[in-house]
Amino acid sequence: MTSSILQLRSLTISLDSKIIVKDITLNANLGDIIIIKGPNGAGKTSLFRAIAGDNKFDIKGNIILKGRNITQLGAYKRAKAGIFLVFQEPPSLPGISFNTLFRETLSVVGNDRSTKKEEKIIFKILEINQDKMNRNLNDGFSGGEKKKMELLQLLLAKPKVALIDEIDSGMDAEGIKLIVEAINYLRSKGTAILIITHQQHWTSLLSKTKTINLKQQTKI
Repeated sequence: MTSSILQLRSLTISLDSKIIVKDITLNANLGDIIIIKGPNGAGKTSLFRAIAGDNKFDIKGNIILKGRNITQLGAYKRAKAGIFLVFQEPPSLPGISFNTLFRETLSVVGNDRSTKKEEKIIFKILEINQDKMNRNLNDGFSGGEKKKMELLQLLLAKPKVALIDEIDSGMDAEGIKLIVEAINYLRSKGTAILIITHQQHWTSLLSKTKTINLKQQTKI
């Protein structure tokens, strides 16, 4: 039985006939942590959005999730199959409580969702009070609080693949510590984790990571 979770096979991503990412080959196994490197404009965020199903991009090559070709699936079906994108700038949603979004998320991920026991562990890891669940999502939240709520959704969903785009941006040392704990928890559940960050120092706190450099078109 293969441990491969996500495969990108000779993936080329274009927007308006302009190639953004060219011929990327990647294999992410059970519990892998892969750091995506490259200068601004190398296509790191575009790569994540294309994997998650953003239909503004043209794609050549294949995206394989646990042996299933999902290249032609839309964003909703990819999310349901187990792809979770953590936003670089989490949006505020006045009028929508976290509880409402949480129930909708669980309806998508179905039986793979976290148990009540796991929920208690997750809230403890992220140091989040459950009373925040009744507040409008990210409305009036600080940058750090928004990032923590984004991580909360991620951990509760337990996806097969987590695409984490600069979650560390604007976070202090305590916030970075929570991010590392959250990622290690997710890894223990078997999620394959891809991370974009411009602050490479904190990734040394994660063990056995792999790196792909988009500028060099690395294959892993």
